[in-house]
Amino acid sequence: MYDFYFGERDAVLEDEVGYLISVKRMMPRWCNSIPDSELVAIHNDLERSNVADSGSQGVLVETGCGASTLVLAYGAFKYDKRLYTWDTNQNKLAYVRGILTDTLGRLFGRSVQDVWTYVPYRSDSQDLGIAVLGEFEHTVDFAFFDSEHTSEVLLSEVRGTLDFAND
Repeated sequence: MYDFYFGERDAVLEDEVGYLISVKRMMPRWCNSIPDSELVAIHNDLERSNVADSGSQGVLVETGCGASTLVLAYGAFKYDKRLYTWDTNQNKLAYVRGILTDTLGRLFGRSVQDVWTYVPYRSDSQDLGIAVLGEFEHTVDFAFFDSEHTSEVLLSEVRGTLDFAND
């Protein structure tokens, strides 16, 4: 494992995007499949969204785990949110958890479990998928879909998330 230390917290927060890209580039390819520009776009979308609104109690949703989890977990730490991630690859989830612990956990001085819940199952399952958000009475502030890449699964994820979406 690499040492993900990139400076003191104040310096990192002055260049959030640079920090996130630096960490992303140290991740192995099998869990780093989005380009840098997409990571930056997700970061910028989070900054412009209602996620930054301290009055919103919604959660962040992600299907598929990887470099996108890094930026979404960063947003969860920064805005005191909870991120839910669905992925069927338990090894990938565990590996990314280690990276988040070594980077964001250290940066924010909090446990990754404070902000991230991962579900090692299909996102479109009625039993353990996005539908479980209703059982917790969660609303969704932000979602990023990057799981199976089929229209059937993507439409199921979008429809399931819309049931809980904030304005």
